[in-house]
Amino acid sequence: MLDNIQSLQGVCGVTLKIISLLDKEAKLAGMVELKKASDENIYRCRVIVGGGDGTVMWVVEEMEKVGINFAKVSVGVIPFGTGNDFARVLGWGGAAPSGLSDPTYKKLKSLMKDWVTASKEPFDLW
Repeated sequence: MLDNIQSLQGVCGVTLKIISLLDKEAKLAGMVELKKASDENIYRCRVIVGGGDGTVMWVVEEMEKVGINFAKVSVGVIPFGTGNDFARVLGWGGAAPSGLSDPTYKKLKSLMKDWVTASKEPFDLW
């Protein structure tokens, strides 16, 4: 599957990186890489969280721990989970989109295009 994920590089001129919060080393490495990219303005950084409200907050807390400047990074969500109020309030719906497991990644590629072209909206997370 990793080879297929890497093949998404270049869709809309972006590179997709998937990082598990459950893998401590990968999580830290991903957050450090995100901080470096946002600090150096290498590219527009968009973080898409797969989870519910608690997972979104977890990612935000992890970003804070490494000192990521939230003015340079946008956070979105794919609403997996039970508490999806954040996604519902922003009009993204309360359930994950169907078709994400398609081996051609057609739906994921479509979502990537949406994320790249989406407008940024300020939001206060308590």
